[in-house]
Amino acid sequence: MTSSVRPQQDVGYNFKTRPEFMPKGLSPVLLFDHKIDGNLSPMAKTKLHDEILKSYESELDHIKWEKYLKGYDPGKFFDEMYKKKAGNFNNEIPSINESNFPLGVMKDLSEFKFPKTFFDDLEIIGQVDRKFIVAVYKKNFSLVLFDQHAVHERTRLEDLMKEYEGVNVSCENVTIFMIQNDVKLLKNHQGYLNTIGVHFRALKNGITVHRIPLSLYNKTKKETKENSWNLPKLLELLIQEILEQIKDTRGILTGLPQTLHQIISSEACRGSIKFGDNLSEEEMRKLVENLSKCSLPFQCAHGRPTLTPILSLDREYNVKSTKPHLKKLLES
Repeated sequence: MTSSVRPQQDVGYNFKTRPEFMPKGLSPVLLFDHKIDGNLSPMAKTKLHDEILKSYESELDHIKWEKYLKGYDPGKFFDEMYKKKAGNFNNEIPSINESNFPLGVMKDLSEFKFPKTFFDDLEIIGQVDRKFIVAVYKKNFSLVLFDQHAVHERTRLEDLMKEYEGVNVSCENVTIFMIQNDVKLLKNHQGYLNTIGVHFRALKNGITVHRIPLSLYNKTKKETKENSWNLPKLLELLIQEILEQIKDTRGILTGLPQTLHQIISSEACRGSIKFGDNLSEEEMRKLVENLSKCSLPFQCAHGRPTLTPILSLDREYNVKSTKPHLKKLLES
Protein backbone atom coordinates (compact mmCIF):
# COMPACT_ATOMS: atom_id res chain seq x y z
CA MET A 1 0.00 0.00 0.00
CA THR A 2 1.35 3.39 -0.99
CA SER A 3 0.89 6.48 1.14
CA SER A 4 1.67 10.09 0.33
CA VAL A 5 2.37 13.10 2.48
CA ARG A 6 1.20 16.52 1.40
CA PRO A 7 3.97 19.13 1.85
CA GLN A 8 3.30 21.76 4.48
CA GLN A 9 4.15 24.49 1.97
CA ASP A 10 3.00 24.69 -1.62
CA VAL A 11 6.05 24.50 -3.84
CA GLY A 12 5.91 25.66 -7.43
CA TYR A 13 8.40 25.18 -10.24
CA ASN A 14 8.93 26.97 -13.55
CA PHE A 15 10.52 25.57 -16.72
CA LYS A 16 13.52 27.43 -18.03
CA THR A 17 14.58 27.26 -21.66
CA ARG A 18 17.68 25.18 -22.39
CA PRO A 19 20.91 27.21 -22.07
CA GLU A 20 23.07 27.28 -25.18
CA PHE A 21 25.92 25.44 -23.49
CA MET A 22 23.67 22.45 -22.58
CA PRO A 23 23.60 19.59 -25.14
CA LYS A 24 20.31 19.05 -26.94
CA GLY A 25 18.06 16.33 -25.57
CA LEU A 26 18.77 16.98 -21.90
CA SER A 27 15.92 17.81 -19.58
CA PRO A 28 15.10 21.48 -19.11
CA VAL A 29 16.15 23.15 -15.88
CA LEU A 30 13.55 23.33 -13.12
CA LEU A 31 13.55 26.55 -11.14
CA PHE A 32 12.14 26.72 -7.62
CA ASP A 33 9.42 29.38 -7.63
CA HIS A 34 9.50 30.57 -4.03
CA LYS A 35 7.68 33.45 -2.45
CA ILE A 36 9.84 36.33 -1.29
CA ASP A 37 9.67 37.13 2.41
CA GLY A 38 8.62 40.75 2.67
CA ASN A 39 10.10 41.22 6.14
CA LEU A 40 13.33 43.21 6.30
CA SER A 41 16.47 41.47 7.46
CA PRO A 42 18.46 43.06 10.32
CA MET A 43 21.03 44.33 7.82
CA ALA A 44 18.31 45.79 5.59
CA LYS A 45 16.74 47.50 8.59
CA THR A 46 20.11 49.02 9.47
CA LYS A 47 20.53 50.35 5.94
CA LEU A 48 16.99 51.73 5.98
CA HIS A 49 17.67 53.43 9.31
CA ASP A 50 20.86 55.03 7.96
CA GLU A 51 19.12 56.21 4.79
CA ILE A 52 16.31 57.77 6.82
CA LEU A 53 18.80 59.70 8.93
CA LYS A 54 20.59 60.84 5.76
CA SER A 55 17.26 62.02 4.34
CA TYR A 56 16.83 64.21 7.45
CA GLU A 57 20.18 65.89 6.77
CA SER A 58 19.46 66.28 3.04
CA GLU A 59 16.10 67.85 3.80
CA LEU A 60 17.53 70.19 6.44
CA ASP A 61 20.26 71.38 4.06
CA HIS A 62 17.63 73.40 2.17
CA ILE A 63 15.73 74.84 5.14
CA LYS A 64 17.95 77.84 5.76
CA TRP A 65 17.63 78.76 2.04
CA GLU A 66 13.83 78.50 1.91
CA LYS A 67 13.33 82.29 1.70
CA TYR A 68 15.42 82.29 -1.49
CA LEU A 69 13.95 79.16 -3.09
CA LYS A 70 10.37 80.50 -3.40
CA GLY A 71 8.97 77.40 -5.09
CA TYR A 72 12.04 76.58 -7.22
CA ASP A 73 13.42 73.08 -7.39
CA PRO A 74 16.33 73.09 -4.86
CA GLY A 75 18.68 71.12 -7.12
CA LYS A 76 18.21 73.45 -10.09
CA PHE A 77 18.31 76.54 -7.86
CA PHE A 78 21.74 75.74 -6.42
CA ASP A 79 23.16 74.59 -9.77
CA GLU A 80 22.10 77.82 -11.47
CA MET A 81 23.29 79.96 -8.56
CA TYR A 82 26.78 78.43 -8.49
CA LYS A 83 27.15 78.56 -12.28
CA LYS A 84 26.16 82.22 -12.29
CA LYS A 85 28.54 83.05 -9.44
CA ALA A 86 31.38 81.17 -11.13
CA GLY A 87 30.74 82.95 -14.41
CA ASN A 88 30.75 86.36 -12.75
CA PHE A 89 33.91 85.77 -10.77
CA ASN A 90 35.95 83.69 -13.19
CA ASN A 91 37.34 86.56 -15.24
CA GLU A 92 36.82 89.48 -12.89
CA ILE A 93 38.78 88.49 -9.80
CA PRO A 94 42.52 89.05 -10.29
CA SER A 95 45.09 86.63 -8.98
CA ILE A 96 46.41 87.80 -5.63
CA ASN A 97 50.09 87.40 -4.91
CA GLU A 98 50.86 87.76 -1.23
CA SER A 99 54.32 89.04 -2.11
CA ASN A 100 52.63 92.22 -3.39
CA PHE A 101 51.46 93.02 0.14
CA PRO A 102 53.70 94.60 2.78
CA LEU A 103 55.04 92.13 5.32
CA GLY A 104 52.59 91.61 8.16
CA VAL A 105 49.42 92.71 6.36
CA MET A 106 48.10 89.20 5.66
CA LYS A 107 48.34 86.18 7.94
CA ASP A 108 47.73 82.50 7.35
CA LEU A 109 44.44 81.51 8.99
CA SER A 110 44.67 77.77 8.24
CA GLU A 111 45.76 77.08 11.83
CA PHE A 112 43.55 79.67 13.49
CA LYS A 113 42.61 78.57 17.02
CA PHE A 114 39.74 79.88 19.10
CA PRO A 115 40.63 80.43 22.76
CA LYS A 116 38.08 80.22 25.57
CA THR A 117 37.97 84.03 25.73
CA PHE A 118 37.20 84.33 22.00
CA PHE A 119 33.69 85.75 22.47
CA ASP A 120 34.88 88.30 25.03
CA ASP A 121 36.98 90.07 22.41
CA LEU A 122 34.47 90.33 19.56
CA GLU A 123 33.04 93.48 18.05
CA ILE A 124 29.94 93.09 15.85
CA ILE A 125 30.19 95.13 12.65
CA GLY A 126 27.00 94.24 10.77
CA GLN A 127 25.23 91.81 8.44
CA VAL A 128 26.32 90.70 4.96
CA ASP A 129 23.83 89.68 2.25
CA ARG A 130 21.25 88.79 4.93
CA LYS A 131 23.22 85.58 5.55
CA PHE A 132 26.23 86.34 7.73
CA ILE A 133 27.04 88.30 10.86
CA VAL A 134 30.38 90.09 10.52
CA ALA A 135 32.60 90.64 13.54
CA VAL A 136 36.17 91.60 14.36
CA TYR A 137 38.23 89.53 16.77
CA LYS A 138 40.16 92.31 18.44
CA LYS A 139 42.99 90.16 19.81
CA ASN A 140 44.56 89.67 16.39
CA PHE A 141 42.35 91.94 14.29
CA SER A 142 40.71 89.04 12.43
CA LEU A 143 37.57 89.41 10.35
CA VAL A 144 35.09 86.63 11.28
CA LEU A 145 31.86 85.59 9.56
CA PHE A 146 29.06 83.88 11.53
CA ASP A 147 26.46 81.81 9.65
CA GLN A 148 23.29 83.35 11.13
CA HIS A 149 21.24 80.18 10.58
CA ALA A 150 23.89 77.89 12.09
CA VAL A 151 24.33 80.19 15.10
CA HIS A 152 20.63 80.23 15.95
CA GLU A 153 20.31 76.50 15.22
CA ARG A 154 23.08 75.66 17.73
CA THR A 155 21.51 77.75 20.51
CA ARG A 156 18.05 76.29 19.82
CA LEU A 157 19.43 72.75 19.81
CA GLU A 158 21.01 73.09 23.24
CA ASP A 159 17.88 74.76 24.62
CA LEU A 160 15.70 71.94 23.27
CA MET A 161 18.07 69.28 24.63
CA LYS A 162 17.64 70.73 28.12
CA GLU A 163 13.88 71.10 27.65
CA TYR A 164 13.41 67.49 26.52
CA GLU A 165 15.86 65.83 28.91
CA GLY A 166 14.10 63.07 30.85
CA VAL A 167 10.62 64.26 29.83
CA ASN A 168 8.16 61.61 28.64
CA VAL A 169 4.42 61.46 27.94
CA SER A 170 1.86 58.68 27.72
CA CYS A 171 0.85 57.42 24.30
CA GLU A 172 -1.38 54.85 22.68
CA ASN A 173 0.04 51.36 23.17
CA VAL A 174 2.45 50.37 20.41
CA THR A 175 3.49 46.71 20.21
CA ILE A 176 6.77 45.85 18.49
CA PHE A 177 7.43 42.18 17.78
CA MET A 178 10.93 40.72 18.00
CA ILE A 179 12.80 37.56 18.94
CA GLN A 180 12.97 36.53 22.60
CA ASN A 181 16.69 37.30 22.89
CA ASP A 182 16.06 40.90 21.89
CA VAL A 183 13.25 41.19 24.43
CA LYS A 184 15.67 39.96 27.09
CA LEU A 185 18.29 42.52 26.06
CA LEU A 186 15.78 45.37 26.34
CA LYS A 187 14.63 44.16 29.77
CA ASN A 188 18.24 44.11 30.96
CA HIS A 189 18.64 47.75 29.84
CA GLN A 190 15.21 49.00 30.83
CA GLY A 191 16.77 51.62 33.11
CA TYR A 192 18.49 53.29 30.16
CA LEU A 193 15.30 53.26 28.07
CA ASN A 194 13.37 54.83 30.96
CA THR A 195 16.05 57.55 31.19
CA ILE A 196 15.57 58.58 27.56
CA GLY A 197 11.77 58.45 27.98
CA VAL A 198 10.81 55.00 26.62
CA HIS A 199 8.67 52.93 29.02
CA PHE A 200 7.44 49.48 27.98
CA ARG A 201 6.00 46.16 29.13
CA ALA A 202 7.81 43.05 28.04
CA LEU A 203 5.93 40.29 26.21
CA LYS A 204 7.08 36.80 25.25
CA ASN A 205 7.83 37.81 21.66
CA GLY A 206 7.90 41.59 21.79
CA ILE A 207 7.30 44.73 23.85
CA THR A 208 4.40 47.15 24.29
CA VAL A 209 5.46 50.80 24.60
CA HIS A 210 3.12 53.03 26.62
CA ARG A 211 5.26 56.14 27.33
CA ILE A 212 7.56 57.92 24.86
CA PRO A 213 9.99 60.89 24.83
CA LEU A 214 8.32 64.27 24.43
CA SER A 215 10.47 65.04 21.39
CA LEU A 216 9.15 61.93 19.65
CA TYR A 217 5.58 62.80 20.59
CA ASN A 218 5.93 66.33 19.18
CA LYS A 219 7.40 64.95 15.97
CA THR A 220 4.37 62.74 15.31
CA LYS A 221 1.91 65.50 16.19
CA LYS A 222 3.44 67.76 13.54
CA GLU A 223 2.91 65.11 10.88
CA THR A 224 1.37 66.29 7.60
CA LYS A 225 0.21 64.58 4.44
CA GLU A 226 3.66 65.21 2.93
CA ASN A 227 5.36 63.79 6.02
CA SER A 228 4.25 60.20 6.51
CA TRP A 229 6.06 59.67 9.81
CA ASN A 230 3.95 57.94 12.43
CA LEU A 231 4.56 56.73 15.96
CA PRO A 232 4.94 52.96 15.31
CA LYS A 233 7.43 53.58 12.50
CA LEU A 234 9.59 55.95 14.55
CA LEU A 235 9.46 53.73 17.63
CA GLU A 236 10.54 50.68 15.63
CA LEU A 237 13.52 52.64 14.26
CA LEU A 238 14.45 53.83 17.74
CA ILE A 239 14.23 50.35 19.33
CA GLN A 240 16.18 48.83 16.43
CA GLU A 241 18.97 51.38 16.91
CA ILE A 242 19.13 50.73 20.67
CA LEU A 243 19.28 46.94 20.15
CA GLU A 244 22.13 47.33 17.66
CA GLN A 245 24.01 49.60 20.05
CA ILE A 246 23.58 47.08 22.89
CA LYS A 247 25.02 44.32 20.72
CA ASP A 248 27.84 46.43 19.24
CA THR A 249 29.00 47.88 22.58
CA ARG A 250 28.26 44.83 24.76
CA GLY A 251 25.66 46.75 26.71
CA ILE A 252 27.44 50.10 27.15
CA LEU A 253 24.78 52.72 26.43
CA THR A 254 25.56 56.42 26.78
CA GLY A 255 24.07 59.61 25.44
CA LEU A 256 21.02 60.10 23.28
CA PRO A 257 20.21 57.68 20.43
CA GLN A 258 20.87 59.11 16.97
CA THR A 259 17.19 58.82 16.04
CA LEU A 260 16.13 61.16 18.87
CA HIS A 261 19.08 63.47 18.26
CA GLN A 262 18.07 63.87 14.61
CA ILE A 263 14.46 64.58 15.57
CA ILE A 264 15.53 67.34 17.98
CA SER A 265 18.05 68.71 15.45
CA SER A 266 15.28 68.86 12.86
CA GLU A 267 13.08 70.86 15.23
CA ALA A 268 15.97 73.20 16.05
CA CYS A 269 16.69 73.74 12.36
CA ARG A 270 13.12 74.42 11.29
CA GLY A 271 12.59 77.08 13.95
CA SER A 272 15.86 78.91 13.33
CA ILE A 273 16.61 82.16 11.54
CA LYS A 274 17.01 81.57 7.80
CA PHE A 275 19.17 83.07 5.09
CA GLY A 276 17.31 86.15 3.88
CA ASP A 277 16.19 87.32 7.34
CA ASN A 278 17.17 90.88 8.19
CA LEU A 279 18.74 91.27 11.62
CA SER A 280 19.05 94.40 13.73
CA GLU A 281 22.27 95.23 15.54
CA GLU A 282 20.69 94.12 18.83
CA GLU A 283 19.50 90.82 17.34
CA MET A 284 22.98 90.07 15.99
CA ARG A 285 24.60 90.91 19.31
CA LYS A 286 22.11 88.69 21.18
CA LEU A 287 22.62 85.76 18.80
CA VAL A 288 26.40 85.82 19.25
CA GLU A 289 26.03 86.30 23.02
CA ASN A 290 23.75 83.24 23.27
CA LEU A 291 26.17 81.24 21.12
CA SER A 292 28.99 82.04 23.55
CA LYS A 293 27.02 80.28 26.31
CA CYS A 294 26.70 77.01 24.36
CA SER A 295 28.76 73.93 25.21
CA LEU A 296 29.67 73.47 21.52
CA PRO A 297 29.56 77.00 20.08
CA PHE A 298 31.70 76.35 17.01
CA GLN A 299 29.43 73.84 15.22
CA CYS A 300 25.76 73.73 14.28
CA ALA A 301 23.33 70.91 15.06
CA HIS A 302 24.67 68.91 12.09
CA GLY A 303 28.36 69.39 12.84
CA ARG A 304 29.02 72.20 10.37
CA PRO A 305 30.98 75.30 11.48
CA THR A 306 29.03 78.25 12.86
CA LEU A 307 31.79 80.70 11.98
CA THR A 308 34.95 81.09 9.94
CA PRO A 309 37.84 83.57 10.04
CA ILE A 310 38.20 85.37 6.70
CA LEU A 311 41.12 87.76 6.99
CA SER A 312 43.64 88.77 9.60
CA LEU A 313 45.50 92.09 9.52
CA ASP A 314 48.38 93.02 11.74
CA ARG A 315 47.16 95.71 14.11
CA GLU A 316 50.55 97.41 14.02
CA TYR A 317 50.52 97.81 10.24
CA ASN A 318 50.01 101.39 9.13
CA VAL A 319 49.87 102.64 5.57
CA LYS A 320 52.83 104.90 4.95
CA SER A 321 52.20 107.86 2.66
CA THR A 322 54.93 110.09 1.25
CA LYS A 323 54.57 113.84 1.35
CA PRO A 324 54.27 115.61 -2.01
CA HIS A 325 57.53 117.07 -3.37
CA LEU A 326 56.49 120.72 -3.63
CA LYS A 327 59.68 121.83 -5.36
CA LYS A 328 59.14 119.43 -8.27
CA LEU A 329 55.48 120.43 -8.51
CA LEU A 330 56.43 124.11 -8.85
CA GLU A 331 59.06 123.33 -11.47
CA SER A 332 56.67 121.34 -13.61
